[in-house]
Amino acid sequence: KLTATHWENLLDAIDRKNCIPFIGSSALEFFNKVDNEAFLTNDELAREWAEKYDYPFEDPYQLPKVAQYVAINELGNEMDAKKNISSRFRKMKPPNFLSDKFNKSPHAILAELNLPIYITTNYDFFMEEAIKSKGKERVSGLCKWNDELKNSIEGGTEQDPYRPTQNHPLVFHFHGSLDYPESLVLTERDHFEFVINTNKESEKGMLPTFLRTLLPNSTLLFIGYSLDDINFRSIFQGGLSFMSSVRRRGNSIAVIQIPVENDSVKKEKVTKYMEKYTNYMFEIVIYWGEPNEFIEELQSKWKEFNENKSSGMI
Repeated sequence: KLTATHWENLLDAIDRKNCIPFIGSSALEFFNKVDNEAFLTNDELAREWAEKYDYPFEDPYQLPKVAQYVAINELGNEMDAKKNISSRFRKMKPPNFLSDKFNKSPHAILAELNLPIYITTNYDFFMEEAIKSKGKERVSGLCKWNDELKNSIEGGTEQDPYRPTQNHPLVFHFHGSLDYPESLVLTERDHFEFVINTNKESEKGMLPTFLRTLLPNSTLLFIGYSLDDINFRSIFQGGLSFMSSVRRRGNSIAVIQIPVENDSVKKEKVTKYMEKYTNYMFEIVIYWGEPNEFIEELQSKWKEFNENKSSGMI
């Protein structure tokens, strides 16, 4: 778990509105645990497609690999695969964040932090709905990671006067959104192109200037990822690669599920290695645990922080 110093740094960053959460697919698992209606995670969709299209490779199934197979072998092209997945995700009714059963979800608790910027690699608009439930206007942004997006999507230029605030926050979709199927970073090839294109010096326009400025100097909080998640890796190798010259990632935290190993000695060895690996590769601190476990602890510590601040103890 996090040390007292890590928690102090994180809570202070949240208080100064200098924290930017990243929301991944595993954050959706909360909804499946409290509701009978299925809210698909990437892993669940990969399994669904693997069974539907008789995917010939062995489990564990990863969505980019399964989607690449479906695009080539079944649908004939990647755009049809993206339209298919967009239609599939649109069938998911967003949670009612005003209801009691969803007010402990990662999305709802993150919305309570009143931050100006939220980033997601999910295609859905659950984070927008959670912010809306707090009575705030929110803006959805999109990474224009390929030429098709630049030519087809208007707005979001450097002349755009909008700047995120606590009362008018931004939800930025790093890997596309359902509104634009062509924006989805879905297949293996999409991920490769995303990394290549976002590493080009000439492609700075893919992210708003204010976001490129804020990211290296903010505490980043990753929730809903695993270390073998290609979305997690492509963030650092592509979208955040420009931060490599700014040694600030050590202040950031990733909530990662503990590796599943039956052998306790092997499990401990794997965990220790992955901590070193993550620090070496990404320069971030690992919180080993479930997203729901972390988010409840965060809510409790944030409440205590604000009470101490009100009483003058901070």
